[in-house]
Amino acid sequence: MLTSLAPEPSSRRTSTRRILIVGRAGEFRTESSLARAAHRLGHTSLVLDSTARRRWLGPLATTMLLRQADRFAADTVILTRHAGMLEERVLDRLTRGRRVLTWYLDFHPTAEAKVVRAARASDTLYVTCPTMRQSYSREGIGDVRWLPMALDPELDFPETEAPGEYACDVSFVGSGQFPERNALLRRVAAAAGLQIRGASWPRARDLPVAGGPARGQAFRYAVRGASISLGAYATGAQAVAPACISNRVWKVMGCGGFFLGAASPGIEVLYDEGRHMAAFSSDDEAVEQVRHWLARPDERAAVAASGRAHALAHHTYEHRLRTMLGETDPPITPDAR
Repeated sequence: MLTSLAPEPSSRRTSTRRILIVGRAGEFRTESSLARAAHRLGHTSLVLDSTARRRWLGPLATTMLLRQADRFAADTVILTRHAGMLEERVLDRLTRGRRVLTWYLDFHPTAEAKVVRAARASDTLYVTCPTMRQSYSREGIGDVRWLPMALDPELDFPETEAPGEYACDVSFVGSGQFPERNALLRRVAAAAGLQIRGASWPRARDLPVAGGPARGQAFRYAVRGASISLGAYATGAQAVAPACISNRVWKVMGCGGFFLGAASPGIEVLYDEGRHMAAFSSDDEAVEQVRHWLARPDERAAVAASGRAHALAHHTYEHRLRTMLGETDPPITPDAR
């Protein structure tokens, strides 16, 4: 499966590039968001799925992937961790003679082997959590930089209205395989009308799961239907890592929602708490913040509007791609000791 986008005129580009993005394909995946950002910047892009065809075609899949890459003739290659599943000879063929960047779009407290493999084929490894720089530097990766995730303006925009079943005080969209955040969700559910959406949630009476995966329009409905969109760290390790956030905050802001998330050290380099969003430092404070903001709809709307304007001005995939291409400076990295 592949996605190819031809350029559209843009006065912001310094030169036209042919950008090959190797990872997993899909409308809602970051690889596709990067391709759309390249299109908006006036570049040509191609997304190659390094995983799907292997299940159906076996060794033939590699041959087809390499032929597509050769025909595209990229000057720049962006790898995600799924590209690290390819054999080294294949990575070498895809990257030889090109500028190569890897972007690790997740959090793990230690280096992952497939990410190391992709990074060793790259000029620069970007990680979304600053503390991970140390892990990959210890693996011999020379240039490791911080680059947080972003929003896609073509996916993350406000809906004018949402179906009635999405109406609630607080919504949370995320996967259910991280039980460390369930205590917080139970506390919020006891204090306000909460709806949980996402994959892999257990059946439990005290977890108000309202639906499965929410992507695209379903995510926009979940934001539109809620007074507050809640953020919660997947693990304790992520919670204490400086400025280690998912793209949920940017997606909510892009969709015009009011975001309430867990506080993170160093996060002030990305947004202003109280101006662009609200934050809490404990489960008790989360409940207090929910009650506080539910009682202040006008202030809540003003923060949501400010957050959306800020995110569009500084935190789209277009901004991230320009950083990777060396056209703009990255956000100031917080202290990750």
